[in-house]
Amino acid sequence: MALQEIVYVSLASKPLQDSELCALLSQSRRDNTALGVTGMLVYHAGKFLQLIEGEQAVIADLYNAIAQDSRHQSIEKIWDAPLRARSFSDWSMAFVTDHPLALAPAEGYALLSAQELFTHGSDATGKKLLLGLRDHLLRSH
Repeated sequence: MALQEIVYVSLASKPLQDSELCALLSQSRRDNTALGVTGMLVYHAGKFLQLIEGEQAVIADLYNAIAQDSRHQSIEKIWDAPLRARSFSDWSMAFVTDHPLALAPAEGYALLSAQELFTHGSDATGKKLLLGLRDHLLRSH
């Protein structure tokens, strides 16, 4: 099975309430588990940054579905490449945000200000890009 990773950014079509973020996260985890997809989602100031990884055809189809999702606008793929090993193998969707209220108890949740994300020691370029963008958000937050 050939693995692929995609990193994209997008704007939220509207500001998301805590309940909407929780619902999005639950849906993503359920769907990703069924598809064998892992990754991480960052939500900050009305912007999404996501890395998805998994079997090549599944990842391509999932990205196309996300691009059609009405919760996203101005979606832009910033990385799309084969992957030797998963960076987020234990997370159907790790989640990072700067909003600590209702999401704090959620599995896989981390505050944007967290120094470490829950990832495995992979040298994947997509992971490095994602963490670099996260660090940029931290400096500007």
